Amino acid sequence: MKALLSLLFATACLAPAAHAALGDKLSDPVPAGRKVIAAAAANTAGYSVRTSLDPAGITIREYAAADGTVFAVTWNGSDIPDLSALLGKSRFAEYTRAIGEGNGNRRRAEVAGPDLVVQSFGRGMTFRGRAWLKSLLPAGVPVDVIQ
Repeated sequence: MKALLSLLFATACLAPAAHAALGDKLSDPVPAGRKVIAAAAANTAGYSVRTSLDPAGITIREYAAADGTVFAVTWNGSDIPDLSALLGKSRFAEYTRAIGEGNGNRRRAEVAGPDLVVQSFGRGMTFRGRAWLKSLLPAGVPVDVIQ
């Protein structure tokens, strides 16, 4: 457990932020080193999804409300992305505290706080996960769309 926390902390300190964190506005233009591979607007549902690849080849999806505020992120790739950049510093701290309390490890982590929800799974060389803020989920948007 201590090794996992050390790894998460090191990742947070060394990796540059390349994505809009939960609760932030989508960055435009896309940060350097990242390649947008799809952008779709679900206008009837009141949100949009931007899909990109980070420099490590991890697919990141950012779900933004109509005003551009990121309410959810997902990831899928050969490693765990920089979660401090995706969650934001304070929410990353909340996540690591929950992990330290026995709510997960490198292969599986599930955190469900009052607002922040993080689900991360790893199998073989594939890691996938999703995180969202309950308070920012647009009205009428089910959690199931966060894939």
